[in-house]
Amino acid sequence: SHLISNSKNFFLNSKSSRSVNKLLLNFVIDSTGSMGPFIEGTKKLVSGIIEEFKRKGLYLSVGILGYRDYDVKDSEKFIKMDYSYIFDEKAFYDNFKASGGGDEAENIAGGLNESFNMPFNESDFFTKAIILIADAPCHGEKYHSKEISGF
Repeated sequence: SHLISNSKNFFLNSKSSRSVNKLLLNFVIDSTGSMGPFIEGTKKLVSGIIEEFKRKGLYLSVGILGYRDYDVKDSEKFIKMDYSYIFDEKAFYDNFKASGGGDEAENIAGGLNESFNMPFNESDFFTKAIILIADAPCHGEKYHSKEISGF
């Protein structure tokens, strides 16, 4: 809530000369099976953050990317909602389900990489932000012990 309550002041007091009341906001969300108990709360959190940013006067285009781990078919690895000025809360609630993930570590790097490739109109926005929501670390021994990774 600290981020949300201070968001407009942060953006408006930025040293950048660009218009910072326009925000391209991307949520990258762990959508693996371990998020099952948390996915409904995550949906409410995302909706609340979007509403609060709008209430603070920020003009938003929101994109959402859910990522799954390596153990699912390629067609199921990512759940995408392309950037839009109008947040389709019903589609978000209907389409984001937690599944997959056979080990503790998750494909965070893949999710972030995929989010960087989501198309947007660069001329429309000046400030870009990603909010990562996850319950487990990424793959790779340099981030945690080998027992967690599975790879």
